[in-house]
Formats: sequence, C-alpha cells, structure tokens
Amino acid sequence: WGDNSAVILKADQGSIANMTVSNNLMDGTGHYLFYDLPNTSTPYGTPTNISFVGNVIGRGYQYGVADYAGSPFFKGNTWLDNGHLITPSDPGGFSQQ
Repeated sequence: WGDNSAVILKADQGSIANMTVSNNLMDGTGHYLFYDLPNTSTPYGTPTNISFVGNVIGRGYQYGVADYAGSPFFKGNTWLDNGHLITPSDPGGFSQQ
C-alpha cells in the first residue's frame, strides 16, 4: 500500500475543469482518484466537469476507490477481480466528502 493516489486533482496551481480519466488499470495505492476535499484550502476551488469512466480497479487500495468533493461523473468502472460494476454502495467504493 502507498499513501499516495493514482490520480490527484487539486486546484492549488490554477482551476481544473473538463478532465476525463478513462480506460486505466488502477491497483495498489492509497486512493485511485482523489480531488479537492472541502477541508483542504485551494485558491481555485473544486475541479469541475470531471469524469471517471471505464476504469478497471483492483482491491489493493488502502483508503477507497475515490475520495472527492463536487460531483464527478462515474460510469462503467469495474472491479478487476470479478468484472462487476463499482457502485457507491460497494465497500471501498466512491466516497463523497
């Protein structure tokens, strides 16, 4: 396990908008997708229009699949071990802060 993330979107250098993370294999890190939680102060706000689509996710994460603020779009992301779609209700699934 690592304490870092596969994808970190944090608007501390400028605003972030219109990004898609798609068709990746992610396994073995802290989170796979992490961006701008409300308790972090960034001068440029929360990233907008972020999509996380068609990724294959292993269960080797330490904290969960995604930890985020805002309203990213999630579609078609599946578990590596069984191919099932990941839903917010899955243990270790997406957690909005």
